This record gives sequence, C-alpha cells and structure tokens, in this order.
Amino acid sequence: MYKSLCLHIKGKIKQEVL
Repeated sequence: MYKSLCLHIKGKIKQEVL
C-alpha cells in the first residue's frame, strides 16, 4: 500500500512538472 501511494505521488509530481 505504501509503495502504491509513493508511486501515485511521484506520478502526480511528474504531471505537474510536465
């Protein structure tokens, strides 16, 4: 669950950067 949450946050940051 923690790993999935970390991945979700990383994806959100990537979208904001792009």
